[in-house]
Amino acid sequence: FHTTAWSRFDPTVIAGGESKGNGVGAQLVGQLPTGATYLVGSVAPSTLPGDPLYADAIVASIDQPVLRGLGLFSARNAIRAADAGVAASRSRLSRTRDEVAATVQIAYAVLVERHRQEAIAERSLQRARELRDRYQSLRAIEKITEVDLTSAELGVASRHATLLQVRRERQDAEDALLFTVYGNGARAVLARAGDAVWMPGDTTIDAPDLPPMDDAIARALAERPDLEAARQDGAEARYRRQQAQNATLPTLNLSASFSSSRSDTLAGPGVAFDARYQEWRFGVVLSRPLWNAGAAAERNRATAAAEQMEAQLAEAENTVRQEVRAAVRDITLAREQVTIADSASNLARDQYRMENERLKLGLSDIFRVLQYEEQVGTVERAEAEAWLAYATAVVRYWLAMGKGS
Repeated sequence: FHTTAWSRFDPTVIAGGESKGNGVGAQLVGQLPTGATYLVGSVAPSTLPGDPLYADAIVASIDQPVLRGLGLFSARNAIRAADAGVAASRSRLSRTRDEVAATVQIAYAVLVERHRQEAIAERSLQRARELRDRYQSLRAIEKITEVDLTSAELGVASRHATLLQVRRERQDAEDALLFTVYGNGARAVLARAGDAVWMPGDTTIDAPDLPPMDDAIARALAERPDLEAARQDGAEARYRRQQAQNATLPTLNLSASFSSSRSDTLAGPGVAFDARYQEWRFGVVLSRPLWNAGAAAERNRATAAAEQMEAQLAEAENTVRQEVRAAVRDITLAREQVTIADSASNLARDQYRMENERLKLGLSDIFRVLQYEEQVGTVERAEAEAWLAYATAVVRYWLAMGKGS
C-alpha cells in the first residue's frame, strides 16, 4: 500500500524530436505530494497544450490545485492513509506473535502439570503396592483376613488405572505442544523421537509484581499492539474521509510556466541570426461539477467508516480494560490457591503417615489407610492444578498487558 500510494509521484521522462528543425529534447513530468503537477525540459515537440512547435525550447511549468487542499491535505492524504494501514497491519502482526507465544507457553504449562499429575499417580501407586506387599506377608502367616488383602489389591488396581489415564493425558499434552510449536514439522519430530518422553526443562513462573489496577490498565492501553492497530485503522479512515471530502470541493488551479525558445531571424538580404525568446505565463482555472453525487456518496461512506472505526476503538479499549482486570484477579486468586493447596498437601501427607503408623500398631485398618492415601493423591492433584492455573494466569496477564513474554 505504501509503495502504491507513493508511486503516483514517480517522475516520468519523455524524450522526442521533430524532423523539420532537427530538434530533439526531453521532458521530466510528474506530480508533487501537494497535488501540483510539473513539467521541466528542453523539447522539440509541443511543450504545452496548444503551443506551436519551437526549436530548442526550454520550458518549466507547474499547476497547483488550491481549494481541494494545499500541501499535506491534498494528495498526501492517500499516502498517510496507506502508511496508517501498513502500521495497523504491523501492529496486528505483533499482536498475533504475542498470542502465538502465549499459546505455546500455556501448552508448555499444561505439559508441566501433566508430568506432575503422572508423578503423583506413580507415588500413589507405589504407596498402594507397599501396603499390598505388607498385607501379602501378613496373609501368608494368617495375621489378616482375605478381605483385608483383597482391599489392598483393589487399591493397587485402582491407582494403576489412574496412572494409565494421567499418562495418556500427558502424552496428549506432549502432542499438543509439539504440533503447536512445529506445525507440519511435528510429524518429522515425532518420527525421530519415537517413544521418547518429552520432559519440560523449565518449570519456573515469571511472576509479575502487580501494579495498582489503574496503572496496569493505563500501561495496557498504551502498549497493546491490537489497540495501536485500532488507532491506525481510525487514522486511515480519517485520512480517507478527508480525501473524499476534497473530491466534493470545487477545483481552483494556479498555473505558472516559463519558456525560452530560439528561432531563426533575418537581419538583411541573405543574413540570418539566432534569436531567443523568453516568456512567462500565469493562469487560474476554477471548475465545479453541477452534480457531484458520486463524490458526495463517497464522502458519506468514508464518514460512516471513520465513525465505525472510532466505535471499534472504544470497544477495543473496553475489552482491554476488562482483560486486564480479569488477569489481575486471576493471578491474585491463583496465588492464594497455590498457597492453600501446598498447605493442604503437607497436611494430607502427614495425616497419611500417622495413620500408616497406627496401622502398623494395629490401631487402624486397611480401609481407613487407603482412604487417607487416596486423599493425599486428590490433594496433590489439586495442588498441580493450582500451579497450572497460576502459570496460565501469568501468561494471560502479560498478554493482556501487551508485553508478550
